[in-house]
Amino acid sequence: MLREKQILQTLGGGTATISAIVKVIYAEVPEKLRAMAGQSVHSHLKKLRQDGRVSEETIPNAPSRWTLIGYRASRKLVNAE
Repeated sequence: MLREKQILQTLGGGTATISAIVKVIYAEVPEKLRAMAGQSVHSHLKKLRQDGRVSEETIPNAPSRWTLIGYRASRKLVNAE
């Protein structure tokens, strides 16, 4: 799937929130439509988590951070937010 590949490529740059991923892979989409894009990205991330390809770090009162399983770099946060 193209969208999953884009999500995985984005996470290859480091840990990211859904909104940061959306800003990268849906850059051409108008801002007002990005909430729906975020729902789509979240669905893909849940599937990828179930497949054991990504992990989710939940933080109280903050967006979850998503990381590729096996990502060993400095765990920088993709700062497209």
